[in-house]
Amino acid sequence: MTSPEHPIVVQGLVHEYTDRGEPLRVLDGVGFLVNRGEFLTIIGPSGCGKTTLLNILAGLLKPTRVGTIEVEGRPVVGPNPEKVALVFQDSGLLYWRTARANVEFGLEIRGEPKKERARLADDYLRLVGLDGFADKYPSQLSGGMKQRVALARALVLETPILLMDEPFGALDEQTRLLMAEELLRICSDGRRTVVLVTHSLQEAALLSDRIIVLSSRPAVIRGIIEPESPRPRGGDSVEKIREDLWSVLRDETAKSDRFGVAT
Repeated sequence: MTSPEHPIVVQGLVHEYTDRGEPLRVLDGVGFLVNRGEFLTIIGPSGCGKTTLLNILAGLLKPTRVGTIEVEGRPVVGPNPEKVALVFQDSGLLYWRTARANVEFGLEIRGEPKKERARLADDYLRLVGLDGFADKYPSQLSGGMKQRVALARALVLETPILLMDEPFGALDEQTRLLMAEELLRICSDGRRTVVLVTHSLQEAALLSDRIIVLSSRPAVIRGIIEPESPRPRGGDSVEKIREDLWSVLRDETAKSDRFGVAT
């Protein structure tokens, strides 16, 4: 199944947790391909296993059972920082390090020379719109600025794959939209393959080349939406995609609410 056009290949993915001694299935035979340079979004009801799926792709969680799960042609057996960078909802910045030093962190672990680390960190802080804030500490930054630093910290590693788990979920709506637009600008060159997990219909409609819709738990792929209009898009195009997404999600969301899914 592996090919240069598909840096991520997933087939037959099953994952279960144990709940009071009983198996609790979260993912039930999920499979998909991700195209190189694609911006793929995964959306679904709360608790359907979106984060679990992303953690498995990142090598942070071992699946219960899987037919195939490969990243850049190799089976996923653990984190792969040379190929995959991660951005989470919590920025996870080290409070005792400046914005520059936070962005340098992965490069430092990689053994990059000090001058080169600082140069790259400044370049990527500038890319995310934080020129002039390199010497600020996290306590001196707004929530949106912290997420920009977290994004720069992931981008500076220049991995071919970027995984993002609700990166703007804790922000207010206006800041969230600004960050989505910023992300779209940064990733518009197609150099990176991006997989975004979100519960926001708006983000999915604005950003995605393709959208995978998961069902309620245990999750299967309920639908795949491929927007007809190119990015950047807005107005009627975004609203049409939102309507298409909601038509698939409505019943699944009702099921999740009914059964109190919390995974």
